[in-house]
Amino acid sequence: MYLLFPNYLSLLRYRENREALNFRIKELEKENETLKIEIEKLKKDPLYIEEIARKELKMTRPGEIIYRVVPGNNKEK
Repeated sequence: MYLLFPNYLSLLRYRENREALNFRIKELEKENETLKIEIEKLKKDPLYIEEIARKELKMTRPGEIIYRVVPGNNKEK
């Protein structure tokens, strides 16, 4: 028993590590699938490209005017 116990503990640690790695692999596979879908949208969907350009790059179409609403200090006098 004295000789087998350290090996048993090592085996348990390896199993836990393997389970954690399998979980991480599944997470990365899901993320990879999501990214593949986004790549396809970026290649083929002009409306999606426009949406990204507007949100992330703050781009507009020619002739559009952007109004920014700035909250003011509405103090009553």
